[in-house]
Amino acid sequence: MILAALIILLALYTSSVNPKFLSDRSLSGTLLLASSLAFISLGQLFVLMTGGIDLSVGPLTGLVVVILSFFADADHGTGDFILGLVLAFSVAAFIGLINGFLVRVVKLSPLITTLAMFIALQGVSLSLRSTPDGFFRREIAQTFNLRFGFLPATFIVVVIVAIGLEIILRKTRFGMGVRAVGSNEVSAYRLGARVDRTAILAYVLCSLFAAAGGVLLAAQVGVGDPTVGQNYTLQSISAVVLGGASIFGGRGSFLGALAAVLLIEEITATTGFLGLGTAWQYWLPGLLILVATALYSRTRKGSEAH
Repeated sequence: MILAALIILLALYTSSVNPKFLSDRSLSGTLLLASSLAFISLGQLFVLMTGGIDLSVGPLTGLVVVILSFFADADHGTGDFILGLVLAFSVAAFIGLINGFLVRVVKLSPLITTLAMFIALQGVSLSLRSTPDGFFRREIAQTFNLRFGFLPATFIVVVIVAIGLEIILRKTRFGMGVRAVGSNEVSAYRLGARVDRTAILAYVLCSLFAAAGGVLLAAQVGVGDPTVGQNYTLQSISAVVLGGASIFGGRGSFLGALAAVLLIEEITATTGFLGLGTAWQYWLPGLLILVATALYSRTRKGSEAH
């Protein structure tokens, strides 16, 4: 409710200053960018709810873009691009499995493990593409950037996925297991939850969702840029926390994360329409995230008191 109110109020204010903010082109561009971040944030939420964290999602997203750039240029056909997709998602699943194994079986810190993976993946991307290269065919961008009016098809898919994940989280044994592991691992184990398997699966899902975000990002940037995904690590964590997730695990909402992604992309877009400097692209999102988080915290404490 708080996030929805902030999204609406900010949109109304910005459009009152610059009516072009609510144009089809502006809305479509914002929602298209939100689609990539949304997939990455939904994956991050899986890990965060189990009490972990994945700092490697940003470079993994960039690595997916780089991998696809070798299969999507004018010299490769549709079959080659599909092969690139299979390879990209396979690499992502393997990375998630490594992260989960090191955290749950080897008992390394999630922060240290995924930070090391962050550095390793960035190095792999730079070794494959030292500079942006490998331009994507126009048909690929047109396919993934398909719109219905101002609504990108990818954003519609994201909304459907978020709703489905929210249902799974609240209504299925797996969803309860994810929340139980993050809430109290010992109690979850005593109640029959497969703690290690659930946590490892969360890391694999996180990486697969990051790969999905990377595919959409690849269609948007249109070139194999090895550094394109770096900012998505902090943005995905900000989105899930802003959406109501606890950094200690056990609590979160996929719909809340999606709303937070919309707010983050919206406040980034408003800086240009309001004629603010580049620095405001960092100050304004940070300020509004703090305000929204404070309001959410106060609301939650009030509801718990009653």
